[in-house]
Amino acid sequence: MKKLALIFILFLTSLSYPIGVYSNALMVEPHGSAYLPGNDPDTIKNLQAVTVTASRIESTAQESGRSVTVLQAKEIAQLPVESVDELLRMVAGVNINSRNSFGVQSDIGLRGSTFSQVVIMLDNMRINNPLTAHYNCNIPVSLSEIAQIEVVRGAAGTSFGPDAVGGIIHIKTKTFLNSHEQGISSSGAIGGGEYGLRLADASIVFRGKKLTISLGGKTTIADGQEYENPNAETIITADSTYRNFFGMHQYSAAMSWEINSNWRLYGRGGYDRRNYAAKYFYTSSAYDESVEDIFSYWSQFSLFRIKRNHKTEINGSLTQGGDTFLFNPLFDANVHHTMVAGVDANHTISVNGTLKVAFGAQAGIRTIQSTDRGDHSDRYTGIYGIVSKRFFKKINATLSSRVDYDENFGVEYLPHLSINWHTGNFILRGSAGKAVRGADFTERYVSFAIPSLSPGRNIGNPDLIAEKAWSFELGTDYESAKSTSGVTLFHRASADLIDYTYTLSDHISNAENLIAGEHYYYTRNVANATTTGIEAHTRRQIINKKNYKVNIRINYTRLHTTTDDNEPSKYIANHPKHIVNAGVTGAWKYFSGNISGSFITRNAEAAASVNGDIKPSYFLLHSRIQTSPFTEK
Repeated sequence: MKKLALIFILFLTSLSYPIGVYSNALMVEPHGSAYLPGNDPDTIKNLQAVTVTASRIESTAQESGRSVTVLQAKEIAQLPVESVDELLRMVAGVNINSRNSFGVQSDIGLRGSTFSQVVIMLDNMRINNPLTAHYNCNIPVSLSEIAQIEVVRGAAGTSFGPDAVGGIIHIKTKTFLNSHEQGISSSGAIGGGEYGLRLADASIVFRGKKLTISLGGKTTIADGQEYENPNAETIITADSTYRNFFGMHQYSAAMSWEINSNWRLYGRGGYDRRNYAAKYFYTSSAYDESVEDIFSYWSQFSLFRIKRNHKTEINGSLTQGGDTFLFNPLFDANVHHTMVAGVDANHTISVNGTLKVAFGAQAGIRTIQSTDRGDHSDRYTGIYGIVSKRFFKKINATLSSRVDYDENFGVEYLPHLSINWHTGNFILRGSAGKAVRGADFTERYVSFAIPSLSPGRNIGNPDLIAEKAWSFELGTDYESAKSTSGVTLFHRASADLIDYTYTLSDHISNAENLIAGEHYYYTRNVANATTTGIEAHTRRQIINKKNYKVNIRINYTRLHTTTDDNEPSKYIANHPKHIVNAGVTGAWKYFSGNISGSFITRNAEAAASVNGDIKPSYFLLHSRIQTSPFTEK
């Protein structure tokens, strides 16, 4: 579908109109002259020095002692991607399991974690869904609004709370970072393609001396490709074919107000709605005719005060969402409504040029009203303290501690230590820390409100305890003006991992809607696991001439997970074994382009009931070519 899409974009206020080709699609881009790291004052080296939030104390990626990847707006615009999940495929250590294209639904793992063990953040606030982590990638902003994405690998719970077992992915928008240029700018896009694909995208931004306001909207709709329906032989009412249709609508508004030299206020609101064919998204059942309709309202604010060596920030967010899931027209739909509200406060003190101290607290509530899970709520709080110290001008150490209380799993203590040594062009770094993950509403309560549950269905367990994991890593990086390279070894030891087990109803004591003598898939804390791996990356500018430039990028990730079960869990070990991704970016006069590919090996799977199978390896290739005949110069 994507390869034959035709996209036409009109930029109302741009001084240049670059035209490009992306995966055999015609595009117009809003980015002026062809960009390549090295075309402007930014070099590969100082891109690595951009400020990141690997903890609640801001630092450069070099100083954090962590394995961090930063993708900035100019680089994102150069890559052949159209959604955040496609973009993250190109980052070392990240594995993506996508359902359909254009970002309809994707599961994100980091360093072999499950998709539930990654925290997704937008402008300092987490957006993880309380119903199920399958929806964590429903991000209510488009790529054009993003200023940078920070991928922090490894345990990060001391700063950002539960669920950050594999790491965090922090998306920061241009309005949040105040990176828009002054004046008024707008852009618009319409497009169409094969299988009834229609696209529309529009935005407008105003930035004055103190106030910035941005508005944006995006719609992506497709009738979908037609497939033979293997369920037609099983279900009399089923059609002989089906389509993987989808419709996605996103709208957002944001503002940033510099009240005075010390105070700044930021706010964002958004709406995301998507409906799609979810057939075989979650099961390989011969009765699966699933369709799904999801919506969410998102609002957040941040208040900053900076004065001399003190920085205070208060962040808050409110998300309300709904999900209507119809597994088969013969059954009633499951309807869920969720709400998440949270607030956090953080204060950082720069004691002197070598010592920083931060402390803060977080609190919030999660609720659900569901036809099959019932009505439930959880409250949670957390407090933390962080100390960052520089020794001998070359060594940085960050020590942090956190205590969390959650009605879901009780009290947990999370410590973390990271150290890095910077000498010449080399950085040696290491870190160790603990993270936890609490079960979501689905794992605890699925099917609890269904009377006389039929055998073979999933049934939740409200008595689950938190998953726990200790993570360790040791790595080194090399930097020069033209290249960066790095290698990281990591190990994660996990306990009390949650999985669905085939269990006799007589052995399930906390569910009253089961049939005696029958079996169900029951969630339990069943497994301990260890994940060991290596990440390697290199990025180099191999040609830097006046009229043409070429960069290359190569990443490699190796993952290996073992469990104490006789058979590894589908969820716990459902990650690739090897991930190789590479890309070449080039610019010549008014032309630029990128070609990127990924090769992935994993365990093969088969679903005989639906004539489906997952190959043990696969290869993806994307490309983009664009030209900028009219530049500001």
